[in-house]
Order: sequence, then structure tokens, then C-alpha cells
Amino acid sequence: MHPRLMLVALLALLVSACSWRAEPDRTPAPPAPRPPLSTIAATLIIPENEIATLLDGLTADHIADLRNEPVKCGIGRCRLTLLARRAGPIIVGGSGDRLELRMPFTAHAEIAAPGFLSVLRARSDGTGEATSATELTIGPDWRLRPSTQGTVRLRSGDLHLGPLIFDIADLWNANQGKLSAPLWRAMDRQLAHVAIKPQIARAWAELFDALPVGKAPPAWLVLRPEQLRVARPAIGTDGVTVSLELDVRGEVVTGNIPPSNPPTPLPRPEHLGAPSDIFAVAVPVLLPYEEAARLAMASLQKKPPHLTGATLIFSDLKILPSGQDVVVAARFCIRPGWVLLSWLSPCGETYLRGTPRFEAASGTIRISDVRFDTAGGSFAALLQLVGGNRIASLLQNHLVFHEHAQIARLDRQIAQALATPQGNIVQIAADIQSFGAPRFTWTDKGFLALFSAKGRTRTTLRL
Repeated sequence: MHPRLMLVALLALLVSACSWRAEPDRTPAPPAPRPPLSTIAATLIIPENEIATLLDGLTADHIADLRNEPVKCGIGRCRLTLLARRAGPIIVGGSGDRLELRMPFTAHAEIAAPGFLSVLRARSDGTGEATSATELTIGPDWRLRPSTQGTVRLRSGDLHLGPLIFDIADLWNANQGKLSAPLWRAMDRQLAHVAIKPQIARAWAELFDALPVGKAPPAWLVLRPEQLRVARPAIGTDGVTVSLELDVRGEVVTGNIPPSNPPTPLPRPEHLGAPSDIFAVAVPVLLPYEEAARLAMASLQKKPPHLTGATLIFSDLKILPSGQDVVVAARFCIRPGWVLLSWLSPCGETYLRGTPRFEAASGTIRISDVRFDTAGGSFAALLQLVGGNRIASLLQNHLVFHEHAQIARLDRQIAQALATPQGNIVQIAADIQSFGAPRFTWTDKGFLALFSAKGRTRTTLRL
């Protein structure tokens, strides 16, 4: 037997009754890094037929109802009574930021001459078309703010006041501002009630729902929206398009049940210039300390470390986080080859410290620079007699955790899951282009390699 081992065995028996061990100094583990900030672009489309239906209801009875309205009539100020009714469906169109409406109508007009000639009255019927252009913006209260201007054109319809003949089209056109303004104000009031906020609020709340993106292990995409920007509504072939952009922090969380992620209130909209679809989500690969300790113990039991003339038999191992490193609490025995009875083997528990590192190329987490902690106590002092550095080095060889297969499997599952739209009201799909270089740290829960899945999103609101 190695002389030092014999000395250690004898000393271990002598100090076993009075051995001491202090707790190692530990500071709080580093906090988990925040997930990256992503921008998700989405569009809300208000179909043309929905707008047409809304305005059809507004104009079902009439589009203008004027009673004794003073108008310029060439001989002073006549009094006009006119009832205009829609004569066909409203045509919705436009481009850019202008919503255009066209509606045909019929008009029944009555006119009274001014002053002492008021006994002279005339009636006539005509046809016409109202054409309007509406500019839309969205206010801080998420309501549409329309501003409508337009023209109303009446075709021939003569009014005979005695020897005088007036064309109701000329009368209307000459008094366009006064006669048409009530119609445009009514349209603005109705368009302002297009329900955007409730739909946006439902979409905002659903963004907080965890989306399944992995099965082995179960993984969930969790988004935490922070800000919402909205562009000025645009008019296209499908209707009114509202472009949205959300700032979100996303991460993938593993677990058997969806993680809790309560929604925050819908924020006030900020102004959006050009929308973006750049997407980045944090993909954490977490190795819990309990699992790391189990893997290390399995390795130590499969191939126990050997000193000259002795074997290290480990019975327990724990990994404890600290601010600058981790602490390894190990209980083991040094069993010399000549010892037949296990109770003659010196045993004890001690502390070692090491620095966690991550090797991206191999997907390997390891604890390196392992050395004995000063709080190791009497057993650690005895170990120094047989070469503490050698024992630390032997243990370090078993503190290696190969996570490449788990990383590759998780990356593949996430990319495949996000290629298909996820969600109900808000459907999010992403083309993952890269997972990037990881950030590595350790937290109070375990070793954490944080990848950033980057790509572009395709997001639609199904409302």
C-alpha cells in the first residue's frame, strides 16, 4: 500500500469522532438573462363588405333629410325641403389612406320662393350619386377617427316657381357645403363605431397563451408582449388594413404543463412607421443541478476514480450554485486495495469548487478548475496528504454533461412547430433561420445555455 494512504487510513480512524466541516461561502447565483426583444408584425383587415353593410344600415331610410333649409336660388334665399333615399348598394373602394364610397340615390325636392313670393312652391324628383373619401386614423383609445369629405351630384329635376325654372341639381351643387356636411358627419359617427379595440384586446390577451413547440421534452413557446404600435390604416383590395407591430420577449420553457403567463392590460398604441417581421426567441437548454448530480454519480459509479493503490467510492454528490462558481458537495470513501473490511476505509464529506463552462461546438457543459474549498473540514485536510489536487482532477473528469443531442432535438422541434401557424385568434408562424451562438450562465435552478432562435414571422389576426 502507498505509505500516504496507510497514514490517511490511520488518521481517519483517529479523527472520525471529532471531525468538523464548515459551510462553504456562497453568494446568490447569477440571475437568468432576459429573453431577446422581438418584433412581431401583424395585420388586421376590416373587409369591404363589413364597411358596406355598416353604411347600408346607416342609409337604409335616407341619406339626407332637409327641411326648410335656406338655400341660394338666384332670386334670394329660397327654402328647400329634400328627402334623398339610397337607390342601390354602397360601393366601397379606395387606395392608399383614403376610403372611397359611392352610393346612388333618388331625391324628392320641394322649394319655396323667398319673402312675399313664398306662396310660390314647386316639387320635383331627381336622381343622383354621393361620392365620398374618408381618411382614417386610430386614436389613443383604439377607436377609428374618420374624416369624410365628398360631393353629392343630382341629375336633372326641374322646379317650376311660376315663370321661374330651377334645376334641383344646380341648387344642391351651389349649396354643397351646407347640404352635404350633415351626411358626412353621420358617416364619420358610424365609422367611428367600427369595433377595433375589443378585437385587438382579444388578440393581445391570446398572445400570452403558451404554444406547444416540443414533445420530447415537452416544450412551450411563451411570449410576453411589452408594447404595441399601429400604423395609419391603409385601403387595399380586401378592405381597410391596420398594420400592427408588437415588441415581445419570447422564450421556450420545458415542462409537462403549460407555464402560467397572465396577460397584461392592452397598452395605448404607439405610432408605427414601417412594420417589421424580425423574430427572435430565447431557447433555453436547462440542466437542473439535481439532474447534473445524478449524471455525475452515474458516471462515478460506472467508472470509479483510481488513486495509486486505492479507489474512490462516491456515495453522494450535490451541486450548489454560487455567484462566481458552483460548489460540489461530495461524500466518498478512499478504499485501499489491501482493505478487506469497508469500515476500515476513510470516509467523509467535503466541498470543492469549480467554474461552469459551455463548449458550443460539442454542446458540452463541464465544471472546470475544480479545487478543494477551505470549508472542507478535517476530511479535506486528510485528503491533502494523498494529493488533493489529484483527487479534484479525477472528480472533474466526471463533471462533464453532454447536451448536444437535447439541443439538436429541441432546435429541430421548435423550427418544425413554428413552421405551421400556431394559435387561434392570433396565428403565429416563423421561419427559423438560425439559432445563433448561445449565452451560458447558471442560475438558482441549474446550468443554462440560452440560444436565440432568429428568423421572420408570418402573423395573422383571425377575427
